[in-house]
Amino acid sequence: MRIGLDLDGVTANFHQRYIDEINDRHNSNLKLSDWKEWDLTNIPWMTREEFMETIKYVNTSGAFRHLEPIRGALSGIERLRRNGHSIHIITHRTYQSRLDTVPWLDTHGVDFETLSFSKEKGQICNDLGIDYMIDDIQSTCEDVVKWGSQAILFTRPWNRDYELKNGIYRANNWTDVTELINAK
Repeated sequence: MRIGLDLDGVTANFHQRYIDEINDRHNSNLKLSDWKEWDLTNIPWMTREEFMETIKYVNTSGAFRHLEPIRGALSGIERLRRNGHSIHIITHRTYQSRLDTVPWLDTHGVDFETLSFSKEKGQICNDLGIDYMIDDIQSTCEDVVKWGSQAILFTRPWNRDYELKNGIYRANNWTDVTELINAK
């Protein structure tokens, strides 16, 4: 099968990098479990402008090259490849963070067939003939299904309460991801 794979929040732990920067700038103790909405603009003591400034700094600081992998991601991707699945990276990274993407993938030994940068992940999945797209944003999963692929929603704090729809499956970790795909 052809597997579409998001990077941030599924393969690379970029959310922790933002949290670390916010905590440093505001002398706070924000945790990943506090991140209830994807854009994190609901922090009462932080303005949207401050949040966007933090994002801009992280995106341009080279931080994407040094992100930690999500637990189990690298071994899970390798397991999928060993079982004959092809990996297609589909990410919506900003222009500035794109320069860090291939070095990060190389450093962590992630083998892939294609690398696409686009907000239109459903259309990319359709164009590439993706069978399953793994993402952490529920609206992306819905879009992927609308375009004809199936989706695996990787559980994160901001999507825990999402009620699955037809064609969308949930994976709480990378063991769940590999089991779901290898069972098909």
